[in-house]
Amino acid sequence: MRREILLVALVASQLIYYLLIAQTGVVEYFHSDITKIFWLPLGGVFGSIVAMRVRDMKIWLSFALILQLISILHYPQLSPMMMLMMGVGAGISAPIIIRLIDRDIFVIAVALGISYIVGTILFNSDVAGRGELAIILTIISFISLLFRGDRKSSRGGILLQYSTIALMALWVFLDSSLFETLSRSDNISIWRDGYTLEIALFHTLGVLLAIYKPLSFRDSNRVILSLFALSYIFYIADNPLLLSIVYPIVISYYNVVILKYLSSEIDFRKVAISMLIIGWIASGGGLFVALSSMTYLIAIALFIYISYSYMMMLQIYLRRRVMKKAFAFTILLATLLPASVLHLQRGYIKAHTTVIGDSSINPATSKIYTKLHISGDITTIRGSISIPSKSLKSDNSKRDEHMYETLGVSSHKYIKFYISKITKSSKGYMIVGKLTLHGKSRRVTAPATITVDKKGDYRLKSHFSIKMSDYGIKPPKLLFLSVRDRVDITVDLRLKK
Repeated sequence: MRREILLVALVASQLIYYLLIAQTGVVEYFHSDITKIFWLPLGGVFGSIVAMRVRDMKIWLSFALILQLISILHYPQLSPMMMLMMGVGAGISAPIIIRLIDRDIFVIAVALGISYIVGTILFNSDVAGRGELAIILTIISFISLLFRGDRKSSRGGILLQYSTIALMALWVFLDSSLFETLSRSDNISIWRDGYTLEIALFHTLGVLLAIYKPLSFRDSNRVILSLFALSYIFYIADNPLLLSIVYPIVISYYNVVILKYLSSEIDFRKVAISMLIIGWIASGGGLFVALSSMTYLIAIALFIYISYSYMMMLQIYLRRRVMKKAFAFTILLATLLPASVLHLQRGYIKAHTTVIGDSSINPATSKIYTKLHISGDITTIRGSISIPSKSLKSDNSKRDEHMYETLGVSSHKYIKFYISKITKSSKGYMIVGKLTLHGKSRRVTAPATITVDKKGDYRLKSHFSIKMSDYGIKPPKLLFLSVRDRVDITVDLRLKK
């Protein structure tokens, strides 16, 4: 049992490292600039090629972890050489770790569960501050590898067809396209929109479904593609709630299937080739789709394919009880859909602060984007309110330019507030939510008055204060005068159901 626990620690720490450092940390820090991050996947390809000739797993994995440690000592400001080294380390370690799993379902389930929960919780952490986490994860991997010991295995196993590997690559491509799109979206990002609990919960459910309700590869492929189709539909429909339910399930589900089949492969060289195709080519293709804004085309193609496939099978499934269950599940999903959407008719958002000893600064905007829905009374209003950072304007254009520089509008194009809860108070309502400003998110509780007129239209008014320093913004100085840290915000919106 000790070996299994240490192997879980090794696999989980490397999965978390890949998710938070190699996949999202580096890419987000360099703002998805292909010319700068190109060296990472290039190193991954080279590492996968080197892994094809590996004989002593322990020595080569130790070497890969050393490369990983050297590169992260320079994180996040990685030079091309350090980025290449990080990629080589990941390319070598991935197939070796899959071989070490050796078809152990316990290791797959627990390691994936831990990595998804930790990765979800830490997803919103500052990418530039993840260096210490990366070092800790690498040390855990080293210790787990050193003390795990060797375990003899009667390999047995299977020989995968390349058509099977191609389908796995398709899953990763679909996942990468949607994930990279969501992580860069200013309008819908389930990780930054307050769905951390739901995502962690349904990641775990996806793992359990794949482990305790195993299907043939053919049926698994059908389930995975169907869930991906639903995920893309919910993305297009701007429904973060259902997206945070379905998308984590399919991610966990297909990763269990991939690890189960690849760790059963007899030929280690084919495992390395699979990781080259799946881990670098397919995921790189997904990144290209996201950066090229072609996610909608993938969604349409996937929907057409799934619709055609299910129409061909309709007569068979109508005769089985599974169709009744699927119908019941569809009804359940329908009940989760928001009853009504609240459309913005007009409104404004104003900010107020002062230059100490001089004058006031009062930028405002009426360019507001809302994605609000209501499923009952006023307390059921949920969703996001966002404004382009550069739409804030005052009566002093030069001062505005200084404000844009302070807010870093080139990197942080939107200011967003997500409403997660509304409660009744003695003087009206209290809105609880998350304000994202300057790339940082903080919990905000604001008093509000929300009224409904005879036509059923809503008016939402709120006034609250924040501190710039809470969002990593240093209050600027204008000549010899300082700007006050506190900013008062006024919101006045008219919404129509």
